[in-house]
Amino acid sequence: MRKLQRLSAAPVLWLTGVLALTTGCGQPQGPVINVAHQSTSELSGGEDVTLSVSYEVGAPFTIQWTATAGTVVARDAQHPINSNWKAPNCIPEGAPMPVVTATITEEGGRTASAEFHFQETPLFRCVVNEGAPMSRPRVGHTATRLASGKVLVVGGVSEFVTTQTPTQASIPSVLESSAELYEPSTKTWAPTGALSQPRFDHQAHLLPSGKVLVVGGFWARAEGASEQRAATTVERYEPSTGTWTVASELGEIARVKRSVLLASGKVLLLGLEATGQPRNALYDPEANTWRPATALSSEVALDDAIRLPSGEVLAAGTRSIPGRNGSPPNTVPGAWRYDPGTDAWTPTGAMKTTEKTLDTSLSLLPSGEVLCLYRHRPQGGVLAELYRAETNTWTLTESPSSANPFRFATHPLHSGQVLFSTYSLYWKMRAFDPARKVWRLVGHLPGDLPWGMTVTPLPSGQTLLVGGQLHAGEPLSTTPQRTVWLHGPPSP
Repeated sequence: MRKLQRLSAAPVLWLTGVLALTTGCGQPQGPVINVAHQSTSELSGGEDVTLSVSYEVGAPFTIQWTATAGTVVARDAQHPINSNWKAPNCIPEGAPMPVVTATITEEGGRTASAEFHFQETPLFRCVVNEGAPMSRPRVGHTATRLASGKVLVVGGVSEFVTTQTPTQASIPSVLESSAELYEPSTKTWAPTGALSQPRFDHQAHLLPSGKVLVVGGFWARAEGASEQRAATTVERYEPSTGTWTVASELGEIARVKRSVLLASGKVLLLGLEATGQPRNALYDPEANTWRPATALSSEVALDDAIRLPSGEVLAAGTRSIPGRNGSPPNTVPGAWRYDPGTDAWTPTGAMKTTEKTLDTSLSLLPSGEVLCLYRHRPQGGVLAELYRAETNTWTLTESPSSANPFRFATHPLHSGQVLFSTYSLYWKMRAFDPARKVWRLVGHLPGDLPWGMTVTPLPSGQTLLVGGQLHAGEPLSTTPQRTVWLHGPPSP
């Protein structure tokens, strides 16, 4: 057998006119494969990869495609040099990377073959657990790792209705008050106590006491989306009894946009009054008491907020500034720091982007820096900046892509990396490497990863992915109620 050397793991470009057949005088002594091509060498789970070979052969022959994993499908029986290979949904931890082989055999029995190899990434492999799914599909839920190691999953939307509009929008139709617990040691789900009212797009915090606080989000009556309104209660979960209690009402806050657990154990709520004016408060879960907190002006719209290592809170969003010469107001990005000790906000140094941004997301890195991502309409796509609290300065950093997704999300991981996912089809997930300040492909994930999944790092170094919606415009009930484990690098 004549066999080519292993193909390079570097990405390969398509070439045309690669087929070369030789007959009559000058025939080769046996079949020869000249060039082999693959549409990608960076693999994601469930991905379709196009493979092709060019060859020389001087006698009738057969060509066979085989794979150590996944499925090979011939594209065209009349042109067997081309093949489609569907990668397996998951490449388990410790398993070798798949290899696809094209073998030509001529009538004399002589053969030649080419192997297609795929790049190993330093990030994730996965396992899909279909045997013990959640009781309900969910999106807009929360997942909180308890002191026991179990993961508490709460609320969310379990079904959508699709409107007959040009965008085929999905509207929540069935909301969940149910909650369930995932046990990592047995990889099983069990029901636990339910909320007093259903809610989605809420926030959950693990308190120093070990209890879980749920605040914010939206709820709806059984009639559906037309009755949707902001949830105005604070609920607390007691792990020892598996029960929820309504701890308090929000009072003058009509809607909670963001909440941050402070080092003191208190919770800063960033909200709005019924009139739309900003209204903030500090909630003490142990005493179940409230006190007003200073809010930014009505010209500021906050998108996200996180606690810094110093104990201060960093918030980012946009602010309106007057237009010049009678023109309409302009919207520019902005960021502010809140000091719980003085109950005061101060603006940070100027961000590098000065034009309007959307959907700002903040992630704390192990160095204490903050990764800030936002959609930027003038340039398109998602742009990134880094904030350094010690110097109160912003710097541009590498962006995750040039794509312009409708929505995106970031998920901090146990390794210090930040997982980036978007609400678009056929998108390969990437993670930000804080040491090198670069984005890496996250390989070997299950195909059709849903939007709106929760990402929970576990002490074992594994990461738990739960819930989500598969595609825009499709009912959520079609989402597999599966549990996905990612096997990543150990914590630093």
